[in-house]
Amino acid sequence: MLKKITYISAGIFSSITLLAVLFKILHLQGAQVLLTIGLMGLALVFIPAFSLYKYYQWVYRSDIIISISGMVYRKVNNSFTYELCHYFF
Repeated sequence: MLKKITYISAGIFSSITLLAVLFKILHLQGAQVLLTIGLMGLALVFIPAFSLYKYYQWVYRSDIIISISGMVYRKVNNSFTYELCHYFF
C-alpha cells in the first residue's frame, strides 16, 4: 500500500512540477501556482512516504539478518555444548 502511494504521489507531483517549469519557460499564467503545488506536494507527501517505505524495507531486511544470525548462533552454540558435554563425560 505504501509503495503504491509513494509511486502515485511521485508521478502526480513530478508531473505538476514539470508542467509548471514548462509554463515558466513559455511565460504562461499559473506557473507560480503549479510550481508551488508541485514542490509542496513532493516535500509533504512523496518524501515522507518514500522515507517510510525505505525504512520498512530496512527493518524487514535487518529482521531477516537477525533471525539468520540467531539460527547460526544456536547451531554453533548447541554443537559446542554437545561436544563439551560428551568430551568430559
